[in-house]
Amino acid sequence: MVVIGPDQLADDDELWRIADYLHGQLEVADDPLQVIFWTDESRAGRGVPLNFEQVDAEAAQINLDPRSGFRDLQRY
Repeated sequence: MVVIGPDQLADDDELWRIADYLHGQLEVADDPLQVIFWTDESRAGRGVPLNFEQVDAEAAQINLDPRSGFRDLQRY
């Protein structure tokens, strides 16, 4: 769960850099990872489960699964 600025949200490469950096911090390098991005810190998720307002405020999401090669970026 990451809060970013609107300029970062507009840049796909920046979102992938953030996700790849966070994936590199995992203890097991081939574990899947989901990164959720918000631009409004006051509405950002702090943990799971997320409430409806936090889900509604999501700006983008990246899912990575190195085992299958799956890489997906979704914007909301």
